[in-house]
Amino acid sequence: MIRPLAGSSGSLRRPTGRLYAAASALTSGAAAVGNDRAHAATKYAVAPLLMLDLAAQPGAFSPARRTTTATLLTALTGSALGDHFMLAESRSTGTTARAHLRRGASAFAVQQLGLMTVLARAGHRFRREASLAAGVTLAALAVVDGLAARRDGAGSTPGPVVAGYGVLLASMAALSQGAPAGTGPFAAIRIGGPLFLVSDAVIVARQLLPEGPSRDVADGIVMSTYTAALGLLVDGTARLR
Repeated sequence: MIRPLAGSSGSLRRPTGRLYAAASALTSGAAAVGNDRAHAATKYAVAPLLMLDLAAQPGAFSPARRTTTATLLTALTGSALGDHFMLAESRSTGTTARAHLRRGASAFAVQQLGLMTVLARAGHRFRREASLAAGVTLAALAVVDGLAARRDGAGSTPGPVVAGYGVLLASMAALSQGAPAGTGPFAAIRIGGPLFLVSDAVIVARQLLPEGPSRDVADGIVMSTYTAALGLLVDGTARLR
């Protein structure tokens, strides 16, 4: 069984970690008030700053951790691409928005597969209660997405790309709760997994909102929960080997 490294990484103690936190707060706030230019400029910095923070951690490329670090860097590359497409999705509506959503889902699938790979290597396994909760949440989101798709004339069932990403996301959230006995669990991982699912739930529900302040606020919620979840998950999984 692969064990986690002892101790706290203290991401906010590193300059790169503080930069990530600042960019996350700025992009979330800009989204919430509808400042598209500031939101875009800061959102594009989020994933690269987290990659920099990951690489700056002591021992990140040591023999014990380099596989984990490389896997997480690949996952964050998917994050960066997904951020680009989701920014385009938030600026559009109807079938155009759904097309961007599919592209974003494809990129974020790489992210989720990377996180799940690290968790599985560290001994995380699916637990019945967590898997059931994630499955029920995913089913509810499929209903909401179907309503939005029907309104936009795109059919009443989620497309295979979005549905596939949803399964991966729910699986990651469930797997984050299945730490092996005697290894923690790390609070960052246990919180980050479900929080990621919450963030994407708001993305799905946001499709039902009209353009305007309410949608801007939803965008801010999406970004704040997403950046918090991603930061927690990377901070936690980076300490696994």
